[in-house]
Amino acid sequence: MKIINTIKTVAASALLLLASCNDFGDINENPDVPTTAEPTFLITNAIYKIGNQTATNAFEHNGALMQYYGKYDFNDLDHYKIETNSSFWVNNYKNLGDLNDVIDAEKSNLSMKAIAKILKAYTGALLTDLYGPVPFFEAGNKNILTPKYDTQEQIYTAENGVLDLLKKAISTLNSDTGIITGDVLFAGNKNQWIKFANVLRLKYLLRISKVYPSAKNEIQQIANSGNIFTSNDENAILDYTQEPNNWFLATVRSGDFQVYSITSTILTMLNDKQDPRLAFYYKPNASDTYIGITPGSNDRTGGYTSLSDNYRAADVVKMVFSTYFEQEFILAEAALENYIDNSTAQTHYENAVKAAFNYRAVQIPTDYLTNPSKGLWDGSLETIINQKYLSHIFIGYEAWFDYRRTGFPSLTPAINNNNSDKIPVRFKYPSEESFTNKQNNTEAISWLGNNSYDAKSWWDKN
Repeated sequence: MKIINTIKTVAASALLLLASCNDFGDINENPDVPTTAEPTFLITNAIYKIGNQTATNAFEHNGALMQYYGKYDFNDLDHYKIETNSSFWVNNYKNLGDLNDVIDAEKSNLSMKAIAKILKAYTGALLTDLYGPVPFFEAGNKNILTPKYDTQEQIYTAENGVLDLLKKAISTLNSDTGIITGDVLFAGNKNQWIKFANVLRLKYLLRISKVYPSAKNEIQQIANSGNIFTSNDENAILDYTQEPNNWFLATVRSGDFQVYSITSTILTMLNDKQDPRLAFYYKPNASDTYIGITPGSNDRTGGYTSLSDNYRAADVVKMVFSTYFEQEFILAEAALENYIDNSTAQTHYENAVKAAFNYRAVQIPTDYLTNPSKGLWDGSLETIINQKYLSHIFIGYEAWFDYRRTGFPSLTPAINNNNSDKIPVRFKYPSEESFTNKQNNTEAISWLGNNSYDAKSWWDKN
C-alpha cells in the first residue's frame, strides 16, 4: 500500500507540473545561450564577407572579362564560360539575411540599423548589376522560401530600394546618438559612413542616369553638400590580415600564381602611356621583358609576363568598397554631362588620376597630365573611362560596369570565346533557382528575354 501511495504522489506531482506549463518548449532552452546573433558580430561578419567576396570574385571574373589578365591554362573565364557563379549568389543572399536581422533586431540601435542599410544597398546593387532582376525586397526573409524577383529599376528606385536605403541611413546617422559597434571599416565613425553612403549614391545615380531623370538633381545636391571623400585617407577599404583572413593568392602554389599573365590589351595601354604602374601590377618574364598574352589564347609557349609579387603580399591587396579616386572620376564624368558645373570636369579628372597613382604609392610622371600621349585632359568621356580603367586594375567590377555603360575602353573580344564574339554583360542565374524558385525565376527571365550572358537589364540598355 505504501508503494501505491508513493506512485499516486509522484503522479499527482507530475500532473501539477504539467498543469503549470503551457508547453515543453522552455525545457530545452538554455537561458545562458543566445538564440539570435548579436548585431555587433553580424556587422563585423557582413563587412568582411562582402569585402572579401567582392575582391576575390571580381579579381577572377572582372579581371578576365576586362582583360587585366589572361590564362593559357584553366581559362574558362577567358573564353566567357562564366557558368552560374552559384557560391557568389548564395553567400550574398546569406549576407542580406544577416543584414535584415540587424535591421529588425531589438538590440540594434538606429545607427547600427543605418550601417546595415548601407551594406544592404551595396549588396543589392551588386547583385542586380551582375545578374539583372533578382530577389531583393523579400530576400533574406526566413519566412519566405521562394522570394519574388524585382526589376532592376525597382531595386534601385523603389521605397526601401538601394537609393532610398542610402538616403534613410544618412538621415539617421546625422541625428542618432547611438554607438556603432563591430565596425571594422570605419571604427564607428559616423561621418565616414555618411561620406561613404554619399559616394555610393553618386556611383549608382551616374550608373542609372540615362534611364532615371532624377539623377541629375540628386548628383548636384550630393556634390554641393561637400559631404564626400576629400582624399585617399577616407577610402572605404579593409585590409587583409594573415591566415585565415588573407588574400587568396597570397598562399597559392607558384605555378597557380604564375599562370595569371598580362594581356596584350592592358600591356599596350600601359606601354603607350609609359605608365609606371606597369611594374607595380606585373613582373617581367625571365628575359626581363614584358610580353602579353592575347585574351583567350591557349598558347603556353609565349614566355608571358605574370602578375607582380605585390599580388602575393599580405599588405598590398585590400578589400575595396569605394575610393576617393573613383569618386573624382565619377564627378569628372558628371561635370562632362553637365550634371554638375561643367568647368570642374578637368579638376576632378586630374584629382582622380593623381589619387590613383598615390593609392598605389607609384610616383606620377611629371608630364603625365600634360602629355597628349599619356594622361592629358582632352574633354572626352573616353579619356575619363580609360584612365578609370587603368586605375581600377584588379579592383571590383567598376571596369566591367563602365564598359557596359559607355563602351569604353575599346576592347576586342577574346579569341576562342564561347559567346559568339561578344563580351558578356551579366552572369546567368544559378541553375538551382530553376528548381527551388522556378516560378519567380521564370518570370525574371521573361523580363530579360533569356538567361544568357548577353541579356541586358534596365540601365544597360544604352
